[in-house]
Amino acid sequence: MKFEWNNVGQREQFSLERLFLETDLLEVSLRNIQGIAMDQNEISALDVRHIATGGAKRVYKVLFADHETTRGTIALKMMLDVRLDHSNYRVSFDEINDRSTAMMNRVALQLNHKQPGLYPIFGGYWEWLTESGKKVRVQTEEFIEGKTLGTLRRELEDQFVQRSLSFQEYDQEKLRLERQAVTAYLHFWDALDRQMFINDTAPWNVIFTKRTNGYHATIVDLHGLTETDSLIYVFQQLLHAYGFQGDIVKEVICGAFIATFGEEEAISLLRDLKSALQRNADEEWKKGGVRLYQSPLKALGEFLS
Repeated sequence: MKFEWNNVGQREQFSLERLFLETDLLEVSLRNIQGIAMDQNEISALDVRHIATGGAKRVYKVLFADHETTRGTIALKMMLDVRLDHSNYRVSFDEINDRSTAMMNRVALQLNHKQPGLYPIFGGYWEWLTESGKKVRVQTEEFIEGKTLGTLRRELEDQFVQRSLSFQEYDQEKLRLERQAVTAYLHFWDALDRQMFINDTAPWNVIFTKRTNGYHATIVDLHGLTETDSLIYVFQQLLHAYGFQGDIVKEVICGAFIATFGEEEAISLLRDLKSALQRNADEEWKKGGVRLYQSPLKALGEFLS
């Protein structure tokens, strides 16, 4: 098997080559992701490209070739160990990372089943110990071609600066894309029975793929999963990622609630959210004289009036 490495370090090459040659990763991933029944021995070449590092993982794009014809592409994620202040935990780092990885794998399969297209198709999970005793964890999934929300926003800004778009056109399209991203995260919360959310809803963790009727949004990172049924927690994560301004709350977040849950249920959820935020704000005011959530509360009130 011929290997082509792009932006991949020597040590990573050694680990990945061992993975490709000594496990069934290629065969299983192609079958699960693309429905291709292909024996590993039929694969003549691999093009492995490092495309990102972040969220406690390295991400690679892997292209498979059969007699110089590209047969498929997958994303490969090599998990990096999360190192935390051990004084707060009664379990080992390995156990913490094992639990985190197991949760991400389980959630990926659940999303594939309950909300196809919201998260890439899960290919499989492999782990092994190096000679030094270090555990290596690898997950594969569908590779999503497209642009992140962050990239699309920068392109809109460039078009506005170049006067290809008016400010109104720029603002409306930006809010529309952000609303679609937040809608994806609310579908994510709903698909997980509203019992789990993610603490990193950043614009670069959503990939937009061009379709005939517009864009399709796919969440591509599950790092930071948190077991919670708190609507306030969900709202806080979205505020921190997309902004506390009134137009963001009304046009993006509240608009996404309507798009996800329908008007009747969305209005009920937003009213409950406003009441809970107001209680929290009142308690913090009594404790320390700090006024929290003033801008979001005002925007929610205007949206619900």
